[in-house]
Amino acid sequence: MIVGSNNGVAVLHPDLVSVEDNKLKNDINIYPNPFFNVINIDYQNLSQNNLNIELLDLLSNKVYSKDFGIMDIGLHNLKITIDNPISQGSYYLLINSNNKLIFKELIHLE
Repeated sequence: MIVGSNNGVAVLHPDLVSVEDNKLKNDINIYPNPFFNVINIDYQNLSQNNLNIELLDLLSNKVYSKDFGIMDIGLHNLKITIDNPISQGSYYLLINSNNKLIFKELIHLE
């Protein structure tokens, strides 16, 4: 799966096993967009599985990464705080849940 481009060259996510299905995508709400330094994720987990979240810049450099470990079944409200200063612009939020990847473009404002 292409998650970005670097001067016209496609950038692939190295851990991708399968692409999201619509049901998984509908179980996640990501807001606000645009964001300043906080991203909220409402996540409905239908089965126990591992959850990893990454934020990448347009060159696929990780600016945030966290492995949440095994998440229990149910609704989770996650608050991602970006502590390091990042530039204004577009970023890719990658949510890997049980080897299914959700990809969302977010805009960061200063």
